[in-house]
Amino acid sequence: MEVDTAQAMATHVIAKVIRLPGPGHEGMEELDDISVPATSPATLTIGGLQPSSMYEFQVCAVNSVGSSSSVCIRVLVPPVPPPAPDLWRR
Repeated sequence: MEVDTAQAMATHVIAKVIRLPGPGHEGMEELDDISVPATSPATLTIGGLQPSSMYEFQVCAVNSVGSSSSVCIRVLVPPVPPPAPDLWRR
């Protein structure tokens, strides 16, 4: 089988962001589909994530033939830390 390497190269990557059920949040909520060119830097920053929430990122590569299988990554955003004690108050 012969493969056209120009056709097989990824043209862009799609990341789907899903907020999973958790305390104070019922049901899954699809937040965003982010498409970036495959030539972009390897780092992508996603803002607006809520503390103490679980998110799933589904990532796949796309080319002229179609898309790859998704890779799923789950992340728990840590809670907001309590304020530091006021050591100067008497």
